[in-house]
Amino acid sequence: MSMQSGTGSGAGMAPAPNSAIGEAVVDEAVHGLGRIGARLVDVSGSSGGTIDARFETVSALDNQARTLLNRVLKSPVAASASSETLAAQLIAATRDFFGILLNAYERSVNSLTSDPSIIGRLARIQDCRLRLMRAGADRVIWELCSGGPAHPHVWSWLGTSFVASESGHGTGRVRAQMHWGGPGASLENEYLRAVAAYSASLGLLPPRASLVVGRVMAFALPMLNFRSRPFAGATYYVCPREGAAPRRLVRPPNELDGGWFYSAGVAVGALKELLENLIVGKAPLALAAGEDGEKVLRTVLEHLILHWSETPPVRRFRRHMLDGTLSAVCGIDQLRELFSGRSSVAEVEWSLKDVSRGGLGAYICGESEPSVRVGQLVGVRANDCAAWHLAIVRRTWTGAGEYPFVGLETLSQRPVPARVDDGRASADVFLCDPILKGEALRIAAGSNQLSSDLPLFITDGGRLQKLKPLRGLVEGEGFDLRVYQVL
Repeated sequence: MSMQSGTGSGAGMAPAPNSAIGEAVVDEAVHGLGRIGARLVDVSGSSGGTIDARFETVSALDNQARTLLNRVLKSPVAASASSETLAAQLIAATRDFFGILLNAYERSVNSLTSDPSIIGRLARIQDCRLRLMRAGADRVIWELCSGGPAHPHVWSWLGTSFVASESGHGTGRVRAQMHWGGPGASLENEYLRAVAAYSASLGLLPPRASLVVGRVMAFALPMLNFRSRPFAGATYYVCPREGAAPRRLVRPPNELDGGWFYSAGVAVGALKELLENLIVGKAPLALAAGEDGEKVLRTVLEHLILHWSETPPVRRFRRHMLDGTLSAVCGIDQLRELFSGRSSVAEVEWSLKDVSRGGLGAYICGESEPSVRVGQLVGVRANDCAAWHLAIVRRTWTGAGEYPFVGLETLSQRPVPARVDDGRASADVFLCDPILKGEALRIAAGSNQLSSDLPLFITDGGRLQKLKPLRGLVEGEGFDLRVYQVL
């Protein structure tokens, strides 16, 4: 979600004319990646043919899938017309594909390095390692965007290939000839891409924004700082030899041998300049297409600027472990029906994990993939309590062998359904704060249902109250959260 001044009109938004085209494009990509992934499994698991032939087939399937995926991600129709649901499906399919591809390249590396004629294959081994690193970095990015699950070996395999190249072990320091990777293709850059993604809290982005983040990261990659020695401003530390994920750098580690240090460097300044140009209407055509694409790009830029800074966000409130069972209802339309007293609303059961002043965490029972997405509006209540709370989904994550986890930010512990009027049309909304003269009042309404510059009127206790719009808008999936002052 993005925080920005609103520019919407009071009229409801009509369905996008290209929505059917966008759905077809995304659906083709999802099924295409599935077919290529199935072929990869067959090829990499086969003992037929030569080692070189199997590697060449895996590489060709890799190229084929990337061509398909790039066509979708660069398509203005797909970017603007795909819903959050479609985007989430594409992200999950892409995550799964790169996991399969990573496994295939790991098998190829093992086969090539164990062959007696290894001396004659040094360049091919390096080529395979570089392709493995690229697939691994992509897997890291997409599994973070999808909310897991994490590939169990990705950081171990990335580290092994990085160290093998760094030391020259088994490669003779032969430079790979990577025609698909461009002049910047190297094991160091692919490892850096994975570290940068890990440091960016990509799981907090809504699905459609996740489809853009790869292009923005590619723009920033040459400006990122990655060194084998500590330096001022470093924010993360990773040791490839350990095969573990990066760690937030609080103090220099005791043992520096083999460690690498990371910061976003001057990239944050470049992203700020890009954001300023976007705000004044000078959007880079390569990164955004159309008004809707610019809105999504703005979300990504604001997110990376915040989380790549030298002082990224930290947890504001302490978490308290707490057991219990919750009922949950997802989406503003379902919540409207719930608060209107309709009995047909489907409630799902969640298992409470922890609570804090600002929200709560819970497991979604009985699911392998989360049924909610970052940016959705949800209602939750404890099963021994009648009161519903209103919250935004801020994070989802699925660990190996676990139910999906969802992290919520509480908007209101006492949301009130109400009807407001702007003098032209009325709208059913949720009040997140009490109506107090002179105070701010947050209102959750359907997307583009309320104007950014028209006052609202509401009847409270038999009195007509006027609400003055304030600057600021939080956009979620299917809803807007606007702020007003009670006059």
